[in-house]
Amino acid sequence: MDKFIYLDNHATTKIDERVLELMMPFLKDNYGNPSNRDSRFGRIAFEAVEIARQKVAKLINAQIEEIIFTSCATESNNLVLKGFAENNFKKGKHIVTVATEHSSILEVCKKLESFGFEITILNVDKFGRISIEELVSSLRKDTILVSVMMANNEIGTIHPIKKIAKICRDKNIAFHTDASQCGAYLEINSKIIDATFITLSSHKMYGPKGVGALFVNKNHSPKINSQIDGGGQENKMRSGTLNVPAIVGFGKACEIAINEQQSDFERISNLRNQMQNELLKLGEITINGEIENRLPNNLNISIEGIQNTTLLKNVKNLVFSTNSACLSTDISMGKFSHILRAIGLNETEAKSTIRFGLGRFTTKEEIFEAIEILKTEINNIRKNNLVIN
Repeated sequence: MDKFIYLDNHATTKIDERVLELMMPFLKDNYGNPSNRDSRFGRIAFEAVEIARQKVAKLINAQIEEIIFTSCATESNNLVLKGFAENNFKKGKHIVTVATEHSSILEVCKKLESFGFEITILNVDKFGRISIEELVSSLRKDTILVSVMMANNEIGTIHPIKKIAKICRDKNIAFHTDASQCGAYLEINSKIIDATFITLSSHKMYGPKGVGALFVNKNHSPKINSQIDGGGQENKMRSGTLNVPAIVGFGKACEIAINEQQSDFERISNLRNQMQNELLKLGEITINGEIENRLPNNLNISIEGIQNTTLLKNVKNLVFSTNSACLSTDISMGKFSHILRAIGLNETEAKSTIRFGLGRFTTKEEIFEAIEILKTEINNIRKNNLVIN
């Protein structure tokens, strides 16, 4: 493959070599089934899973019994919404979420509506922020669950999760937050946040794909119906043979994040700010999302008159995106991101929007090179009058 600069770390991250190294024995030699603890191979696998569970729990200051392994964040989100709704529908059928949530929240809510649940979708302002007053006014006696992501996967806006969790707790309403984008960069202290559920994703924090986790707050004692039935693994919440190599890798990724979260945050946010400041000098560029209170690796911009797909095609060695990875099918069908629509962008503006996701392995030299590549191509498009109307 030709040399490239990877700036699409919101979609997925490169697996850290330290993670891969720890995984390898469980891909080659230690291939036992952790559910079969009668065998030596099974016990080795079981112990490895539990060590990984401890590491995931430590990342968010949780107890090991509060961590449920899943195949990905989408499954975790499905398990929360569907499982909690099924178990608690006699208490109420009202759920509150936000217009800028991931599709694994919004699509599940659509399905729950078909089963008689009522969904309130909160609006956001032009920065992607919800109104706390609107949230409070939306809560009802039959509200059983509120789901608000910690940080947005496209525009990077960080929500006041601790405040929202307290509002829900005071009204005896379960609260879930999807923290998929946050594990590598932001502190997620389950004791301070006091959410009922927290979703985590491995491949967004330099771990392998194919594994995620769901934190279930034992102090809240929430009841969830399993969505995958079988052998009763994962405290009977999620059956199926565990993906041991991926879980081991996920644990290592969490261990690394514990030690390097702050330094990664500072270095990556500095690089992001350098890139942002240089691109703004081109003029007619708008930053989408919060300017300050956002993910350190996120830069989402609209470049007036520039077709994002043209830019993406012409800068072949620079990897970035026009939208969330989970929305690529909709984009190809002529639709545009519901997140950009929610913050007030029209279709033309959305077609001029690009997302950069910096990461742990992004270097200063790569950012300087990316800036020059983008400046050159944007100026060429403008010079040759190839802008869109």
